[in-house]
Amino acid sequence: MKEASFDHETQQYYRNNARALAQRYARARGGIEFWFDAAFPKGSKILDVGAAAGRDVLLLLEAGYDACGVDPCRELVTEGLKKNPVLKGHLACDSLPGLETIGDHGFDGILCSAVLMHLPEETLFDAAFGLRRVLKPGGRLLVSLPVDAGGEPIRGRDEKGRLFNGLSPDRLELMLTRLGFSCIGRGENFDSLGREERKWVVQLFVLETDGGGKDSEIILHIPHSSRKIPADCRKDILLSDTELENELLKMTDAYTDEIPKYFRKATAAIFPVSRLVVDVERFREDADEPMSKKGMGAVYMRTHDGRLLRDPATINREALLRRYYELHHALLTNVVETALVKAGHCCIFDIHSFPSEPLPYEFDQNPDRPDICLGTDHFHTPRAMAEKARACFEEAGLTVKENSPFAGTMVPMKHYRRESAVQSLMIEINRKLIMNEKTGEKTRESETLFQLTAEILSGLGI
Repeated sequence: MKEASFDHETQQYYRNNARALAQRYARARGGIEFWFDAAFPKGSKILDVGAAAGRDVLLLLEAGYDACGVDPCRELVTEGLKKNPVLKGHLACDSLPGLETIGDHGFDGILCSAVLMHLPEETLFDAAFGLRRVLKPGGRLLVSLPVDAGGEPIRGRDEKGRLFNGLSPDRLELMLTRLGFSCIGRGENFDSLGREERKWVVQLFVLETDGGGKDSEIILHIPHSSRKIPADCRKDILLSDTELENELLKMTDAYTDEIPKYFRKATAAIFPVSRLVVDVERFREDADEPMSKKGMGAVYMRTHDGRLLRDPATINREALLRRYYELHHALLTNVVETALVKAGHCCIFDIHSFPSEPLPYEFDQNPDRPDICLGTDHFHTPRAMAEKARACFEEAGLTVKENSPFAGTMVPMKHYRRESAVQSLMIEINRKLIMNEKTGEKTRESETLFQLTAEILSGLGI
């Protein structure tokens, strides 16, 4: 986004208002960052193109990514470095379409949020090519574009004089497809700055590589690994900080989000906030969800031991479901649809852990718990797959039960009991093998177990 290729009037607005905008962006929450864990493997190298004052670079660094960002507005970059000195060496001036300070194929992922709609029409394809140039083969590109309340792209100049080129999500997908990208996820975010007339379409692309391999249609669904509770959700939880820490220790499938790194190639759909915010494994409606009788439907009202978690009179259940549940399921459905289009089939591995002793809310109170629980579905889990998984884990010296203490496996509702080409198997690992259940500290043996799990699942075939 050099000034020669970036609209002058738009650039001038950001220059003249850099300080106020940096402060405003720093306060914004609940937008594109919701997608980070689902889009990018932990620890990967990420470039934020159009980073402004570095808000998202800072969030990525705090989340454990190797992140840096560039922006064409020197004034915004200066404000970011002044406010957050930790960004020194992670935030600089550069611009689409050239990205001249960035070498070829150096990044595992690119974030390009609220950027492409400001580029002049004639520079769009060059900008897309520039993004492709700096991304590694197999890398991820996460993009957001604005639409109005009716879902239409925004075109023309706003009251501040900023250019909006009318780029639609569908046109962006068509353009990137020509450059070797595939769209593997799409959803909507509300506007994190509170503008009711605007929504954001978020698209996740992967830069395809040659060759593939039989595990290229493996999808890893990891719904319960996060401890993150956004501040605006924390205020509705009635527990003290100490009580909440204990609840998170009991209910989080800690460290399961590390398993994807042991797969050669797989798509991971990781829910980025705690199940105490929303549980995406539950049916959306309480009438359909057996756990709702325990106060633990898609939006928990009770703790693991039956105490009140939220006040039913004040919680906005539908807002939470729209913000988190529906977005996650849209992403998962799109990942599955992409696999079906590419290969005609896919396999979802639904990955969890469970406590070594039953918690009070659980239906199965049998204290005799295996090392590995395999959850199956008569329609989506081939018997040969379940039996081979059991044999492989038992051969490694682990005890295995099927559908005990937990049963079933995840399939998007669009495909559930309709599409046999979508296969699914749940893998639950006994937490005593992963962590100290009293302190949450990871065991040294966990990495060996995670590697074994990836090897077994990769070898099941689809």
